[in-house]
Amino acid sequence: MSHYPNFKKLENIYEITDIKIIGTVDSFSDLTGSITGLTYIWHISNGITSIKKSEIERWSVDAPSGNHLLISERRFDPELLKYLEILQNVVIWGPEKLALWIGKAVLSGTIIPADVHNFDEILSDDVSITQNKIFNEFESVALKPTVDIKKWFKDNSLSDVRITPVLLKCKIWFIEGELKNASGDFEEHNWKIIEDSWSNKIYEYDDKEKLEFLPSLRILEPNNLTWKADDQIINLLVDILSEKRQGKPKLSGGMTRSMMLQNWRFNVDKVHLDFKYIFISAWILNLPVPIILHGINGKTYKF
Repeated sequence: MSHYPNFKKLENIYEITDIKIIGTVDSFSDLTGSITGLTYIWHISNGITSIKKSEIERWSVDAPSGNHLLISERRFDPELLKYLEILQNVVIWGPEKLALWIGKAVLSGTIIPADVHNFDEILSDDVSITQNKIFNEFESVALKPTVDIKKWFKDNSLSDVRITPVLLKCKIWFIEGELKNASGDFEEHNWKIIEDSWSNKIYEYDDKEKLEFLPSLRILEPNNLTWKADDQIINLLVDILSEKRQGKPKLSGGMTRSMMLQNWRFNVDKVHLDFKYIFISAWILNLPVPIILHGINGKTYKF
C-alpha cells in the first residue's frame, strides 16, 4: 500500500485474550491526531456480547507499548469508548468503519484494487474474510447437555444444591482440507471440529447435538492460555480425520481376491481453517466453594 509502507504481518506473537495481533504499519494517517508513528493492528472476532472495558484493560496489561488499532466484529460497550479516550493511543473500528476506510482509500487512489486484494489476503486469517459458505452461514449455537443432572446428583451423593444454568465458551473450527493416500490420490473435504478447552479435547461437530435456540445465559470463558494455536489444531486433526478404507479387490495367485486397507491421511500441508465461538450447556453448583458441572462430560471444574 503506497501510503502505508512496511506493513509487517505478525502471527501468534502476542497471545492476549481473544484479541489477536495482525501486524504493524510504520504510520496510519487516518487515525486520530494523537496517534502517529508505528501502529499495531489487532482483530477481535465476532461474539454474542459487546466488548467490555475490563477486556481491554486485561489486554492492555500485556500489549506492547505504542499505538494500537483494534478492528472489531463485536459491538462496543459505551463505557469502553470513554475509556479509550483516556488512553489516547488506542482506537477501535467496527466493520462499517473498516469498509468505509477501504472504500475511501480506493476512490482517492491511496490504494488500488490490487492492494485491496492483497490487504484481504493479509487479513483473511484474522478478520474472517473467507469464501467458505459454511463458515459464513453458521450461527452460534449451544450444545445440548448429555448429563442427567438428577442422576449425577444421586451418583455423587448430593442433594438440595442450588444450581445456575450457564454456557461454557468453546470454539468450532471450520476446516477446508484434503485426505490423501499413498498413491497420491486425494479428496477435498470440509469438516467442523469442536475445541472444548475446558476438557482439553477436540472432536467432530454433530449438528444433531445443538439446542434449537441459543439461551440467554451467563457465558463462562476458559483460561485463555488453554486455547490451542492454529498449528496445534492442524496436527491434532491428523488422528481425528485420517481414515482407513478397503481398497479395490486384487487377484492373488490367479484365484484368491484380497482386500488391502488404504490409509487416507489428512494433509497438514494443504489446509485452511477459521473458527467461531460455540457454547456447551453447563451448571454452576452453588456449594460452599462453587464449581462448574460440564453438561457433556459430567466433570467438574473450578469456578
